[in-house]
Amino acid sequence: MPRSLHTPARLAFLLALGLLTRPASAQSGCGAPDPLRVPFPTLDAALDQGFTLTSQRWDRDAQVWENEYRSTYRREELQTGARLFARWSSETESWLEYVLDAAYTLDADRRLVETRYMNTEGEPYQRDVVIYGTDGYPSIETREDRWGTGWVGNRRYIYDYTPDGQLAGYRFERNYEGWTLSLEYEGTFDEEGRRVLCAFRSDTEGPFTKRIETTYDDRDRPLSLIELGWDGEAGTYVQVGDSIGFTYPEVGHSTQIAYHYVGFLDLWRPERRSIRSYDAADRLVEVIGEVYAGSDPDQPGEWLLRPVDRVQLGYHDDGRLASHTRGRYEEDAEAWVNDRRYLFEYAFGTASETTMPSASGLALAVAPNPSAGAFVARLSADGAAEARVVVFDALGRRVRIAHDGPVAAGETALPIDLRGLPAGVYVLRARVDGAIVSQTVTVVR
Repeated sequence: MPRSLHTPARLAFLLALGLLTRPASAQSGCGAPDPLRVPFPTLDAALDQGFTLTSQRWDRDAQVWENEYRSTYRREELQTGARLFARWSSETESWLEYVLDAAYTLDADRRLVETRYMNTEGEPYQRDVVIYGTDGYPSIETREDRWGTGWVGNRRYIYDYTPDGQLAGYRFERNYEGWTLSLEYEGTFDEEGRRVLCAFRSDTEGPFTKRIETTYDDRDRPLSLIELGWDGEAGTYVQVGDSIGFTYPEVGHSTQIAYHYVGFLDLWRPERRSIRSYDAADRLVEVIGEVYAGSDPDQPGEWLLRPVDRVQLGYHDDGRLASHTRGRYEEDAEAWVNDRRYLFEYAFGTASETTMPSASGLALAVAPNPSAGAFVARLSADGAAEARVVVFDALGRRVRIAHDGPVAAGETALPIDLRGLPAGVYVLRARVDGAIVSQTVTVVR
């Protein structure tokens, strides 16, 4: 019987990328960000730029990086694409033959509508299907398994959004001879559009059993995250989980500390701390993780933390991510030791030029790039036409409709205002008379 390509090592590779977790739209934004998660471009950007991801592990004996796996994304037609997977052979010192790992289908607006996962015989054994609402956002995402000649739903997410496109809630359901609720999420936002409360439950008849409350500073940076649980006897919420605090001691650095409640001592102590460093362009370049190591005998009331892991990020000259390197701290040697590395390569396109030239003569250029949020997009077309320019975030969600109307022949300058959005990478996509061109832009703070 044809088997899945997902061997244990391959699963570890995909899990590190976040490719086997819940769909991107289901990321509620609650809780502290995971510094170990490998940043990953949107699927459309990956296909447009011929993105390749290589996994390597550190050989401590030889003191060199050794290849393990490689995934390459390619666009086959305007509305189809593929992910190819290859394994490194240490015997031949070469990549073994690429096999089709996943096949993608996009709609006319270049939105993902179906992903088919392939077995070793090149046949689909599982697929994800996305249905979009009238607002342009995913409304239902369903994971289906191949059953005979048809497909049977396994699990699905049903989404709800705020008017400005933030994920306001979702229902995660599994199919047990009928769709049954497994988890429901509901978000609450303040007047500034910041998510201040996340609530979760697994029973629609009862109260939300878990809440995460978030506070922010005057620069919209998170200050604290507090996890609360429902106390049925008291009829109220009480603190049950870790309390996470953020500090920003100086430019280019930030600190995230998770506190754990010790019941028999009736006190909170540090559980884990991550120290983050940024470069002059406000890009994350290093995260050092520390864990609780006891009280400080020399300073009563103070806690000791010891380093355990580290993530370092490198960037290409055009600003796109180039590498993600993980390491761990060895106390005996009192030194950091490399563990695993992911390399990001792009066949074409840059962060400051058109990523997919159009045969129709359509072209898109944006400057300045990077920017604090104010861009000017210059859209060139052979003739007068109706144009629609849409901005998507790193999760593929539409965050702005920059232009929806006529453009003249030649070059049209369109102001793009992203100053109210978080720092990060966004995709501008222009559609003119059926032709599409897109470009990646970076917002820095």
